[in-house]
Amino acid sequence: MNPNPQRILCLWLCLALALASTAGCGARQRAAQSTPPSASADDASEVELVLFLMARCPHSAKLLRHLLPLQREFGHHLPLSVAFIGTVDDNGRADLAHGEAEIQSAQMLFCAGMASDPTTWLDFMTCLYQDDTWHALPGGWETCAETHRIDTAKTRDCMVDGTGEQHLRQSIETAAAEGIFAAPMLFINGRPHIGTSDPEHLRDAICHAFDSASEKPAPCASATQLPQLLATLLNDSRCADLPACDVHREMNFLQALMPSMQVTALDYATDDGQEMFAQMAAAAMPIHLPVLWLPAALDDLPSARRLLDDSLMRFRDGYLLPLGPGYDPTVEICDNGIDDNGDGLVDCEDPTCAALPICRPPLPERVDLFIMSQCPHGMMMLPFADHFLKHMKGHGTTPAMRVQFIGLEEDGALHSLHGPDEVAENQRMLCVQELYAEGDAFMDYMLCRARNFRSNDWQSCLSATMKPKAITACAEGPRGRELLSASFALADEVGVTGSPTWLINNRQLLDIRSSSALFEAFCAENETAAACETPIRQLLIEKQSPGPGPGPSCR
Repeated sequence: MNPNPQRILCLWLCLALALASTAGCGARQRAAQSTPPSASADDASEVELVLFLMARCPHSAKLLRHLLPLQREFGHHLPLSVAFIGTVDDNGRADLAHGEAEIQSAQMLFCAGMASDPTTWLDFMTCLYQDDTWHALPGGWETCAETHRIDTAKTRDCMVDGTGEQHLRQSIETAAAEGIFAAPMLFINGRPHIGTSDPEHLRDAICHAFDSASEKPAPCASATQLPQLLATLLNDSRCADLPACDVHREMNFLQALMPSMQVTALDYATDDGQEMFAQMAAAAMPIHLPVLWLPAALDDLPSARRLLDDSLMRFRDGYLLPLGPGYDPTVEICDNGIDDNGDGLVDCEDPTCAALPICRPPLPERVDLFIMSQCPHGMMMLPFADHFLKHMKGHGTTPAMRVQFIGLEEDGALHSLHGPDEVAENQRMLCVQELYAEGDAFMDYMLCRARNFRSNDWQSCLSATMKPKAITACAEGPRGRELLSASFALADEVGVTGSPTWLINNRQLLDIRSSSALFEAFCAENETAAACETPIRQLLIEKQSPGPGPGPSCR
């Protein structure tokens, strides 16, 4: 998902939300520049950077070490904004992956910025990250502060009086609302930067973003021009509303990976589309759509070529890249009222449609959430599911909520994207769900695991009524395997490939990222549900959530 700059709270470097209470985000606000504004004629020529990071993350430190000198070199042409990632616990306190040291370090960076001007703060950051000084954080920062004349007393006061904590919490909520849960994540003019963080690669990507400028800034003189990629996306307009043909996420990723790619859409129903499809079939290519054709110039982007290599197939004078779960345009389309394949059977009457969600038997007031237990994007949905459940039950409706998992069963073995530990936790969660289904008591365990899903300490998440021996016996025995096998099979049957995905009433597959969007989708399918008469309260963390529609996922 590309963050929409109009929805990102305006950040003053690492001061982030110190200005949010007054500036807001309804209208576009300029991120304060790290160098003083210039009166030159080409002031309009700029590329905006937004960086989501963790102060003590080695990968964030490496990116800062390369990015900060570039920002100074480009000056006012390259305004930089920074925010931190993490979660906010039930008590409203920031919770970051590296613990209290990370929290204190982030607050210190906020507070040092508040005690200085942008240029000074940038010098301070460069001092911290140009070598290994950052390893000692939250200690050792005073030397850099004194070198660059930042008031250390004001910085410490800000760290202890709650000001730094408040701005950190707001920054985390901003990052979460944008679906950013991993660090570092750099956006260049609203598009994620994918690739190495070496200075040359960063310079090339930044300078490419200046392509619309009449004259690029002087630092671009040493940049390498990215090769132009004229690509063709073959899809089927009849499938436009089906999940199998929605490759919005994939195309966003590819556009970020290959910024110079220009895509021409080609419809299967056109003569050119039919010709290309016939050539694919003649060359024994897979006959599923959508598919992206990339020219041989892709070879001039070695990092992208390496990343895509396992999925590319030689075709014409370039490559084919299959996208999405795959759709065969020669078979029946199951919701258009037409006999597409000429067998006399229309839509759901055709046996090829039987497994599709739209043709499944309806299960009113049923909600299935498909996730992976070590996928941050999926686990972040559990608080939204819990909020939705509490609202519905509090107003006279009790949805049948179930958590499902995505994975692969092969040769009798169960596999999940994040490895054996994820398989084990998937089985535990399913066992807890089965053993403590009454009153949705299992949600307490799910919520606790969502707060620290990478930890192996699952027993600390058990409530007083939950019995660890019973859960272990189920999860490590045949029942746990049976439950996960069935869950994987359901995900495969309905065509779920990404965590998170929601299935409403056993028929409607949706990518939903907030409890309010879940409420709307549920009530659209269950109009007579009593609780649908009372609007759901939006959670604070959802205030800027994009709601339904494509978002980041684990696949």
